[in-house]
Amino acid sequence: MLSTAWTVARELIVIGAFIGIATSLARWSGNIVVAALQLLVPLTVLASAVIAVAAVIAGHPVLAITGAIVVVLSLPLFLPKLIPDPSRHRTGDAPSFSVALANLYFDNPEPDDAINQLIEANADILVMTELSVDLVDRFDRLGGAQRYPSRVHPDPVEGEYAVGIFSRTELQSARVEQHGELQLIAATWVRITASSTTDGDGERAAQGIEVRAVHPDAPSTRVGFTRWRHQLRELRTLLRDLDGPAIVLGDLNAGTFQVPYERLLSRRFRDAHAVLGKAVKPSWGIAPWLPRWVPTLVARLDHLVISREIQVRSLEDLDPVGSDHRPFRAELELHQPN
Repeated sequence: MLSTAWTVARELIVIGAFIGIATSLARWSGNIVVAALQLLVPLTVLASAVIAVAAVIAGHPVLAITGAIVVVLSLPLFLPKLIPDPSRHRTGDAPSFSVALANLYFDNPEPDDAINQLIEANADILVMTELSVDLVDRFDRLGGAQRYPSRVHPDPVEGEYAVGIFSRTELQSARVEQHGELQLIAATWVRITASSTTDGDGERAAQGIEVRAVHPDAPSTRVGFTRWRHQLRELRTLLRDLDGPAIVLGDLNAGTFQVPYERLLSRRFRDAHAVLGKAVKPSWGIAPWLPRWVPTLVARLDHLVISREIQVRSLEDLDPVGSDHRPFRAELELHQPN
């Protein structure tokens, strides 16, 4: 009985990996089942590789060949995400700024520790999702009011999909927008740069960077899946209308290989993790009550999308304190487009 169950399970894993890969390559995500298989592609491909090796050892050539085919078919998906972008440039003397993103978890059992970690990350721009009135109050009491006096979020803060942008310097044009089914938090963050002149005097210039924060619904039901696709479609339209330097941060509830997320990316916008070859590294898949050293296992749902004027210096994962998501901090550079 157990032998039969294991045989069926490994065949289903390989079939699921194949469907996820094929539909991702075909850029189709027509229903919730296909979307789930695309989300799990990193896990099912890894499992297929293990199954193929085990099948060779056990003398099951058909299963071994099938698993190997799945792994080979996955390479066009994986290689662009695993190989750092060779065209990226890090001059070190370009204007830099830092951002951090954290899904705080609406019912976080360790809210003070989670907030303290974000404040200590010392990012210029902080985006937090799954906000609540209590979490905002705690943030301010723990020093956030002094460190991040400029912010924009829904007022009142309600619902598990609330998002906020917090800044150490004044935000311009800060607003909450509703685009169809998508709520968007928008602001212009101003970077002050200094340059030397021939007579030794310094000149200061202001450069605006558009910041957008979002948290689409989870596609965990048929209705939620439809709403999620509509929200990401709205976001894609909004990205097309953005000019100049821009970043988009959020828990998009979309995995790296899911088609509605991949369609956000273009010649103008890139995934910051993919630039450094880290896009497959999961940010979601840990229970909040587990020790912080337990790795996140499922998929990257927390993303930073950057325009072509932005380059990535570094990306650092933080501890998933009381959350099922792993936060990150990024150091970015502002360049003129080529």
